[in-house]
Amino acid sequence: MMMMTHDTILFQMPCISVDTPVAVNIWARNIARAFSLAKIQPTLLYLGMRRAASFMENGVTYVTSPLLQSCMASLPKLSALTYPIVQQHLLRRLSRNYGIVAPLGGPYSLRDESGKVHAVKLGGAAYLHPILEHPNVRFPNHGEPFISTYLDSVADMYDILMPITTYLRDLYAKHGRMKPTLQNPIVVDTSVDQEDYTSAAASTIDLLYCGNLEHHEEMMLLFDAFSEIHRSSPATRLKVVGGGCSRNSSQVLMTRYRAACLKRGMLDSVHFHGTLPHHEVLQQYRAAHAFLLPRPFRDYSQAGFPTKIGEYLATGKPVITTGTGDIPLYLVDGVSAYIVMDDDPVHYARRVLEALADPGSGDIGRAGARVARENFSIEATADRIRVFWMSL
Repeated sequence: MMMMTHDTILFQMPCISVDTPVAVNIWARNIARAFSLAKIQPTLLYLGMRRAASFMENGVTYVTSPLLQSCMASLPKLSALTYPIVQQHLLRRLSRNYGIVAPLGGPYSLRDESGKVHAVKLGGAAYLHPILEHPNVRFPNHGEPFISTYLDSVADMYDILMPITTYLRDLYAKHGRMKPTLQNPIVVDTSVDQEDYTSAAASTIDLLYCGNLEHHEEMMLLFDAFSEIHRSSPATRLKVVGGGCSRNSSQVLMTRYRAACLKRGMLDSVHFHGTLPHHEVLQQYRAAHAFLLPRPFRDYSQAGFPTKIGEYLATGKPVITTGTGDIPLYLVDGVSAYIVMDDDPVHYARRVLEALADPGSGDIGRAGARVARENFSIEATADRIRVFWMSL
């Protein structure tokens, strides 16, 4: 089989559908489009449902893998045993056709991680590692000694690193010799229609939070802050979009959070919309007056960069966030967003109320939209990729 050039890249997505509205899926689709704009031909492999299929959209080729889907649909214990083997076989076979392979998602044991790398290199491709989160998100109960061992073992495996933040860039550089590194933040489609559905005559003010309900500490910070906001401004409503890792866990979490809202006397003012298709999420963005992103100052939030903040900013509406991680590198408090430099819910609530009363909030929202276009757009990402690729 003829080898393809290094200007071809394969991303393996950990999602059954290309439309699954989770952050890693949105990131993968947008980063693939950016590679396409940079004249590097991308392919996205997703799990698929029942049969093999392929199609092209926005310069990206999508192919399904029913074999992986069948493996994932098997009994949990059987899936845990067979999935790494099937994945490694698939990566070894596909790596013969691509210059670079960038698997996303599990399996996450040290042995299986090294197995993925070995399979890719055995097929003749280079391994690009998109680093999107702190390792303790994968291994929450293992402790710091294990995390250090993990990093010492894997940091030198990969040929190209693509960390999402400076924290992750420095973390991997500390544990392994330096590799070609493309630091690239979130990627957002800023070309999406941002028509504003809000009305100045509306009797209520809708605040929107969009995220993973599994982040319990973040959700409690959100509810504690909104309790303070609602006490001072009863006309505000909080809309929560997102769910857990499964339909059952989403139901359990929403029941728990409704009880938390009831305890705080604000249940009627908090609306849970669950997991929505991405086009419906965008509709919620258009109907919101302002966006909330209260993140605790923890390793996972310092290392990560939430896709939703880029989508929030792109609407041109006010964003109130905590200044975790690289957020202050791009946004300035009172200029392009409202930023709180701690995770005290009272301080956060006070900043939200200041934003809602600020006559200049529209200018701040528009400045935030410029930041999104200049730093997080698919076009800006393509420019970074093009410069980086020329340097290799």
